[in-house]
Amino acid sequence: MSKTKGDAPAFPKPLDPYPNMQMRGDGGNPGMDLRTYIATQVLAGLGDWTPNQDDGSPPDWTSMAAIRKRRAEWAVAQADALIAALNAEPGHDR
Repeated sequence: MSKTKGDAPAFPKPLDPYPNMQMRGDGGNPGMDLRTYIATQVLAGLGDWTPNQDDGSPPDWTSMAAIRKRRAEWAVAQADALIAALNAEPGHDR
């Protein structure tokens, strides 16, 4: 099973030129995946804007927790949409 672009690391490491040697470092931790990276960038770009609810109603302004949750859900949905578009686009592989 091949990885989707969303499962790939956001900042992949270069191939190890000496794979049989013990190297210092983080033990091969790939870091955050592309989906998480895109979602954090969407959140950064939102500024103080909060999207409406899915039914078009305004967000619940009485609860900061509800606002943060709505913004996070929207950012992840945008990341998923971008990754789906990239996976569907032929010839976009590197």
